Amino acid sequence: MELEIELSSGFIGRAKAGEGERVDIDTATGAVTVWKSGCPLESAHFVVVSYHDIGLTHTGCFATFFGHPGVRDLFQHAAILHVDCPGHESGAADVAGGVPSLDALAEQIYAIIVHLNVKRIVGLGSGLGANVLTRFGLKYSASVSCLVLASLRCGKAGWGEWLAEKFITYTLRSGGYNERVENFLLAMHMPYNEERMTQEYDRLRVITTDFAALNPKNLAALMERWGQRDDIHSQLHQLRPAVLLLIGRESMVYDEMITTSTYFSPERVDILEVADSHNLVFDEAPGALVQPIRLLFAGLRIV
Repeated sequence: MELEIELSSGFIGRAKAGEGERVDIDTATGAVTVWKSGCPLESAHFVVVSYHDIGLTHTGCFATFFGHPGVRDLFQHAAILHVDCPGHESGAADVAGGVPSLDALAEQIYAIIVHLNVKRIVGLGSGLGANVLTRFGLKYSASVSCLVLASLRCGKAGWGEWLAEKFITYTLRSGGYNERVENFLLAMHMPYNEERMTQEYDRLRVITTDFAALNPKNLAALMERWGQRDDIHSQLHQLRPAVLLLIGRESMVYDEMITTSTYFSPERVDILEVADSHNLVFDEAPGALVQPIRLLFAGLRIV
């Protein structure tokens, strides 16, 4: 099934940064910070795990989404676990040995749910986080009820992307965070537009604050990992959980994401195209996602 939704509402509001209980969990490839919110795990009807995109934390990726009234209603009986990539939590020191591989990041999710005694999850991922949750779903399908994935990319980085990220990682390591890095990260998620800078100042300010708060060396290490990603397209037909793919119609990698969608088993995937949205679909279009996610949950008897 493929849907296209026009946006009818803009910025609505954000939850407070870092809202919830912080839990640091040791895994075989390092400590991971998880933010617990929503219902207690013991009484929750279902458990959500979110995973953010490059240059962001769970706040920049998902706070607008979870702050939307319709989303709050939909997830009112859920326990929510926001996973921050190692070294991307506030005040993080340099990650010893560098950021783990994408497959290792997926293994960390399994370590988290085992530690918290969670049997099955609903996964929400954006960009890099969507790729990590896809890898998790491929290996641990019995632990996944469904996946809602925004801006999923499963192919190798092209030469243009690889070279640009090499330049930015060098800048991050040699000079730290600066305006050049900020502009690059913004361009990754949404093209620069003077009108948008005026109309959506509050939202963009939170996103750029997320950028600036990250440890630049850890961000550089994660960007390198992302640039070295392997192609997992050939595995996507093996994914057993139901998948809702969220694709921004204005994304610079729109065609790539459409191609990726063709590798899934048709009976396992629904595609939602959101007009006037770029890569951060959860952040840009929370209201447009409520009903499609509600239908997905109803079909799986999650709510």
